[in-house]
Amino acid sequence: MAVVCQPARERTEFFKEDASNETLRVVLLGKTGSGKSSVGNTLLGSEEFHVERGMCSGTDRCQFAHTHRAGQSLQVTDTPGVCDTHRSEGEVLREVGKSLVVASPGPHVILMVLRCDRRFTQEEYDAYLILKCLFGEEICDHVIVVFAGVDSLGSTEQEREARLQQEVERSPPLLKNVIADARGRYFGVDNVAPRANRNLQADRLLGRIKTLVSQNAGHHFSSQLYDDVNEHVRVIVEQRMRADDVTYDVALRTTKHDVIAERTSVGFFRKLVDIVGNRVLPALKNLLGEAVAFGTLAVATYCSLM
Repeated sequence: MAVVCQPARERTEFFKEDASNETLRVVLLGKTGSGKSSVGNTLLGSEEFHVERGMCSGTDRCQFAHTHRAGQSLQVTDTPGVCDTHRSEGEVLREVGKSLVVASPGPHVILMVLRCDRRFTQEEYDAYLILKCLFGEEICDHVIVVFAGVDSLGSTEQEREARLQQEVERSPPLLKNVIADARGRYFGVDNVAPRANRNLQADRLLGRIKTLVSQNAGHHFSSQLYDDVNEHVRVIVEQRMRADDVTYDVALRTTKHDVIAERTSVGFFRKLVDIVGNRVLPALKNLLGEAVAFGTLAVATYCSLM
């Protein structure tokens, strides 16, 4: 399936960061029921994200949490995994926009969460193509594929690692394309292991994350869509700095919490939905065709995007 996208332009950095004390921003992406929230809880070392069970389980609202692990400040954002197709187009775009705001000025690493005990579907691959179309090929430099459910692959860590490698080597072509785009980076997580074992996994995963950030010279991901959202957020942050006489960091953190809790003005969200829709809907149209792309079902099915 060919995807034609506009080339990335040179980005303007709206947010200045102190690299010596920077919080690593990690975003979780994946289909409903993939185990995103559980992976986030494993990485955070505590049950910050609510995990439901059942046929239509999954995060339907953006959420984020902070922690310190091995001396590193870490922010993890859990994005909506959409399963209930009756949700409106505007509601889905609103949640995508909130995910973008929370990860401002941009994520350092994107964890694409898949189930190793389930078939990789065309739907998941199409969502991945939309992700690349929206954000450009550069997003691949920030992706690690995380396979949840490795407890089904063996009784010991050595057995699970060996079996996961075998499964990756004989994975279907579409999944091989995703792993190749991620430069072969993948990691297995057992979300049902005892907390001590999950903490060891989290330390190893954080090591992979920090290695990738180092390879990217500490730079976070950016794109035209992020630039547009960042500029929209910057205005609110600067207003808060002046009104509350606080630093940029405090104003940005408070703004993110207000956006998640929807304490920001109706006008802010209306413009945010417009910004996201102007990027997301044309990408859907390009990939799926106009008749399908602008239907609620297509948006609800494919937009589990940050």
